[in-house]
Amino acid sequence: MSSNASKITFLPSLAEDSGQIRTHAESQIKKNGNGFVSAHDTRLEEAETRTDQANTRTRQADTRTDQANTRTDQANTRTDEANTRTEQSEARERLAEFEKMYGLPATDAYRFGAGKLVDAIMASV
Repeated sequence: MSSNASKITFLPSLAEDSGQIRTHAESQIKKNGNGFVSAHDTRLEEAETRTDQANTRTRQADTRTDQANTRTDQANTRTDEANTRTEQSEARERLAEFEKMYGLPATDAYRFGAGKLVDAIMASV
């Protein structure tokens, strides 16, 4: 408890007919179920509330960041898929060039399978 809380003096209320006594620090203290809480305790509770609010805002910001990261990942996936289609298209064009250049069937067996080569071999047998 702060040293100021121990020095609270009691002054008569302006409303004398009420018969109640108020402290000059009444505006700085609050009553709970167990009695009075010092101004220090009240400030501590207020600080904890502000901390909780800040933590909530941080969690909300984290959620928004996660959502943005998800959208970025989705965009990157679409870009990768487009690049793969482009690479496959370019590979097919190159293979067609080799076929014209050498007069032989050409394929990328890993990407497009070996069917074209098998068909050419079977046709020559």
